[in-house]
Amino acid sequence: MTRMLTVVIFAGLFHAVAPRVDELPTDARRPHRKAAAAATSDLGIPPLGSLRDLLVSTDAATQKTALDVIAEMGPDAAPVVPLLTEMLQDSSAETRSRALQTLARIGRAAAPAVPAIVGLLKSETDSDVHWSKLALPMIGSGAAIQLSVALGKRGDHLDRVLAALRELGPQAAPALDAILEILDEDLSEENHVLALSVIASIGPAARRARAELFRELSTEKRHNVRTSILKAIANSTVPDDLPDSAPIRAILKSDSLESRILAAQALLRIDMDDRSAVATLINEFRSQFRDAATDSFEYASPAATTQLLDAMNAPDARERQASILAVIGWQNGDTERIVPAILSRLSDPDIEVRYQAAYAVGTLHIAAAACVPQLITALEHEPEDYVSERILYALEKNGTAAASALPLVLPLCTVNERRMRTYAIGAAASLGADSPEVFAILLRALDDPDADVRSTAAFNLRRSTSSQAGNAAEKLSKMLTDKDGHARWCAATALGCIGPAARVALPALGGLGSHRDGRLRIAAALAIARICDDGKSGVEELTNELEIAKLPPHNAGDFSITCAALGSLGRAATTAVPALTPLLRCRWRWRIPAANALARITGDPIYISHLVNGLAVPDVAITASQALADLGPTAHAAIPALLAETQSADSAVRKLAINAIWKIGARDKAAAARLRELWYDPIRDVRRSARSALSEAPQ
Repeated sequence: MTRMLTVVIFAGLFHAVAPRVDELPTDARRPHRKAAAAATSDLGIPPLGSLRDLLVSTDAATQKTALDVIAEMGPDAAPVVPLLTEMLQDSSAETRSRALQTLARIGRAAAPAVPAIVGLLKSETDSDVHWSKLALPMIGSGAAIQLSVALGKRGDHLDRVLAALRELGPQAAPALDAILEILDEDLSEENHVLALSVIASIGPAARRARAELFRELSTEKRHNVRTSILKAIANSTVPDDLPDSAPIRAILKSDSLESRILAAQALLRIDMDDRSAVATLINEFRSQFRDAATDSFEYASPAATTQLLDAMNAPDARERQASILAVIGWQNGDTERIVPAILSRLSDPDIEVRYQAAYAVGTLHIAAAACVPQLITALEHEPEDYVSERILYALEKNGTAAASALPLVLPLCTVNERRMRTYAIGAAASLGADSPEVFAILLRALDDPDADVRSTAAFNLRRSTSSQAGNAAEKLSKMLTDKDGHARWCAATALGCIGPAARVALPALGGLGSHRDGRLRIAAALAIARICDDGKSGVEELTNELEIAKLPPHNAGDFSITCAALGSLGRAATTAVPALTPLLRCRWRWRIPAANALARITGDPIYISHLVNGLAVPDVAITASQALADLGPTAHAAIPALLAETQSADSAVRKLAINAIWKIGARDKAAAARLRELWYDPIRDVRRSARSALSEAPQ
């Protein structure tokens, strides 16, 4: 983070006896900046009055530092939003850009600035337009309404307003009526496509637009516009509405590949058993739009299994590849029939088909008894390392249930090709966790010339049995001085997982307390805490790491890792609570990791409220969602807030909010209803997360 300053100590001095910083010559400003930065080198929230003084400075460095501090405050900076809004009228493009970025990071609390931000969409300066489009989705509140007003005024910059609405995603729903109005006008092709893309980004909430979309589809001749209409129809269609599908079905005979795929997607969303739609998608498995066709298959019912299996046996290798890809993203298939078909492709004459088959086996949840024999046969006869590596990964996923593959895997641990050695060692460690032969190979691999091989071996030694632990710890302690940083970290992490049996490594771990690599110091301290009976010395070291990370230049990455380490120790890290608690009054990037650690150490639900509040802060919304997910069922009180985040304009936030709901345990009907809606989200990754969560929710 850049230099931070406030004038808590110097406010009266600056106004009473000193000239304004911006009135001083450049050389004379430096001592003022340095003194001010030193006065606020902590991570607390400076007095807003002081920040207001700094914001009006014409010294760019002073103003930038103030903006950086305000941005990290998130919604706590709401009182300075009016001043930031005024800065949007500044004559300096750089100042306006910084103000826009700061307002974006404040998030929903910056809603009063939305009209001014929308106004900047008409600016002749590219940076104004760019940062305005990015800021509006992060602020969210009221943006769609203000953009609707701007649409009503039309003007020369309609394309910018439409592009900004598209960035809002589902939050653009309040602007739907305004969008439908302009569709009746004589728009340029570019603006017409943009308007339709807004409807597509809204998703099912735009279903009432379909009458207008069907009307346009019946008369529109331009290819790009027709494709955009179909995309909007497909994204806004859900099974509960059963529109007249005849106009869409007619598109299945279109000359446009993309249009046929979109029509098939819309038809499957109306009727999962639509065989003509499935046939259309499979026909496009050989086309340039293969990925779109396989993605659209997710809506098909189990009845499509027969058609997909036919494709998996097609003469064209591209069709066979695509059919396997479709299976990976499809949760409705007849597993009993599909699994044998995928396994049979492990011996396909085409290398890419074999690779995709091995990838599918490693990705799908296939019982070991069904797949391990075929994987062994495939590995034995596979001539390409590229495919063998993927087969090894699939075997590794099966763990000890695939132990019968060990005789074939062990020789691969010493081949010349380094990637193959790495994959083989990972697989061997998973298949034969208790095997003396595997243990001996892992120990030898610690001396391998390749850093990735050494790291993989070290990390897998974390599963050493009690009888092996002494030898493993001795070798791993020597590896703490490895020339490769990641290998050192893997060794320290493995020693911590071995626990008390690794006491022989304590001197070497203790010697890392002053190492320049913060990540290694943290891993070593965590290992000490897990090895020692009381863990006290390790917790003390981790607490010291908190203080080191807080020093300028404020290493937020190391701080987060340290908090995670303390949290993983649970109640054993109770002595760190006094050091963590004051951090709840710091800026958000520090507050959230501290709250997560405190929740895991104490088990007190009071800290969950800090994580819930963090969901509204753009800087940390993703971190807060991940923390709540890690807490699992104990964070059940966060479900309403997480459900609200599934409306976010940011698809990554929606996806992680769903993941948190899933891990916490979405057992109530309200959560299940919302997850069913998200099954039809415009973004594929969000849809897939919703389906995974819905599989554990009440139907």
